[in-house]
Amino acid sequence: MVDLHTVVDEHVHREFAPVVAAIETRFDVQDAKIETLTVAVKELTGAMAATNTRVEDLTATVAATNARAGDLTAAVAATNANVESLTAKVATQNARIGALYWMFGTLIALFMVLVALGVYTYLFPPPSTASGNSGPAQQTTSGEPPSDAGSVTPAPAATSLTPTQDRDEP
Repeated sequence: MVDLHTVVDEHVHREFAPVVAAIETRFDVQDAKIETLTVAVKELTGAMAATNTRVEDLTATVAATNARAGDLTAAVAATNANVESLTAKVATQNARIGALYWMFGTLIALFMVLVALGVYTYLFPPPSTASGNSGPAQQTTSGEPPSDAGSVTPAPAATSLTPTQDRDEP
């Protein structure tokens, strides 16, 4: 039995040794492939962790930017309110300036009327009995001064109604 066992053992060992060697070679190749994949997975895991960190940083940056955008939106709204207030004030001032233009125009027109009235009264003074300088000159027929207040003033001398050379009546 021992001999049979030894013979069978040698025969089985001789037949299975190349198969076992081929299987071990394949396992070594598979182990090398698994090791390569494990290294690649570790590298990808590291890259993924770095990407996740970068994404978290960018998310924090976006959140901060959104907070600043909210602050900027509030600042823009406040600025718009100030601009609208200033626009209303400018409109009020423009209305006041328009009223001043109208008032100054009226004042200038009144001044011009007064100047025109002054020039008119200077050029054509009204007749006045109190002053001897204004009004038409008094005509007398004789070289004598008029007599006292109770006397009648002589009528002016008659003039001819014939046209003069320039065709105007005297």
